Amino acid sequence: MYAQVVQSSLISRWNKLEPIKNICASDIVVPDNVNKCGGSAAVHDIQLDQIPAESFRPITDPLVVFKFDYSGKTPILFQEHAVIETAAKNAGTSQLVFMWWDLQMDVDGEVMLSCAPRWAHPEPSNMQWRDHWMQAVYYLPTEMPVLQDEQFQLHAYHDEYSLWFTTKNTANGSKGCVKGQDERPICTCGAHVVCSRMRIGMHNDKLRRQAWVSALSKVILPSSVCLCLGQGSLLPLIAASLGAKQVFTLEDSAMSRRVTESFIDTNGFKNVKIINKRADTVTKEDLDNHKIDVVISEQFFHTSVLPWDNLYSWYALAHLATHLTADVTVMPRLARIKAVAVCFRDLWKIRAPVGSTEGFNLQKFDQLVTGSATISDALIEPQPLWEYPGTALSQPLTLMEFDLTKPVTEQTDMQYVQELLFECTGSCNGIAFWMEYDVCDETSISTGLTQTAKVGELCVWDRYKRFVLYYCSFAMIFYQVFTK
Repeated sequence: MYAQVVQSSLISRWNKLEPIKNICASDIVVPDNVNKCGGSAAVHDIQLDQIPAESFRPITDPLVVFKFDYSGKTPILFQEHAVIETAAKNAGTSQLVFMWWDLQMDVDGEVMLSCAPRWAHPEPSNMQWRDHWMQAVYYLPTEMPVLQDEQFQLHAYHDEYSLWFTTKNTANGSKGCVKGQDERPICTCGAHVVCSRMRIGMHNDKLRRQAWVSALSKVILPSSVCLCLGQGSLLPLIAASLGAKQVFTLEDSAMSRRVTESFIDTNGFKNVKIINKRADTVTKEDLDNHKIDVVISEQFFHTSVLPWDNLYSWYALAHLATHLTADVTVMPRLARIKAVAVCFRDLWKIRAPVGSTEGFNLQKFDQLVTGSATISDALIEPQPLWEYPGTALSQPLTLMEFDLTKPVTEQTDMQYVQELLFECTGSCNGIAFWMEYDVCDETSISTGLTQTAKVGELCVWDRYKRFVLYYCSFAMIFYQVFTK
């Protein structure tokens, strides 16, 4: 098992909440208990080859931390602590650890199966793609600055189920562990329990933040009474910082409330009130007899699986109609379901038949799996598509558009038939779907493509959202589509 100590501000954004800057005269700061929290020890599995090389700085080369003998000649320890003395190859800060392993498949060690990323793989030109034994990121509970060539220690731990790591200065670490440091880190602030890795990344996404700050600054007045629909959102803090008279936020999750309250207390907001209710049970007394003139929603709910599940806020708004002013501003005002045809380089393999391999005919196995998948698997599923390179075969298409300023109760059943026009030759093995929101006339936020798709080129996807992927049938996987 290998570990590589790394510095990366990009990857750290999935783990450590950052302050929200450049809002009026002051920043929205992160509470001390969140800043000092070691975070969750839960593994963050990720396709490391999709992290740009310029987005991380290796502090060490890959280091062997554990060896497990499956032959039975030596016992496998259920709890183990390894100390690796090493030197920093680059100056920087030890923030996280990349982890992967190799498997020696035979007694003589002639057949090796490596799960290493490309830069550490023994055969980078002949490496196999896989989506099961992937690499992983472990976040260090305490960051430590190091100088180039400075000696330090990487401490690696495992129990029956988990791995975790720490780094220590050699002078302080060689005499043994400080009490508590060898225990598996747990989240003590609540934020790492409430928020997934992607959700923390969303909070730290500067472009998304700035889009909301810019849009809200155009509508928030000293007289504004705002209501936020969503879960674990920081938008109420932004609205309060911009000077709204009163901000209400609906939060029926006890732990989310605790985290939001810590932000409110730390930043001294007196104009933010958390309502522990669902939208359909809110009364005028809960709103202190105010009428809401600005409704904001980040379109995020912890229970949402597919992108359009977050349209729950539109339904929630219908329950609040009697509490709104006649000229209420709703943000976002429009929502669209977008789609694009894609030729994925590898992702299609997770649903493709095996056929014959290494001299074995596995067609019976394929029939069994395909039959079971037809019964139990959905045709669409959420995937972090930024981890899976794919080429656009069509221009993005708007499938549906929803006017969120109009009551959902007034909408009739919607059904649309659209045609995707393939504009280059390729193998269409998937169609990706995502949501796009018009926050106001000048500001749109895409939860899918972050750059305009160019036919025949790689798609660039949001790193902080999962998108819906429709897998084309196996018969279509190698079907060549033709240009118009």
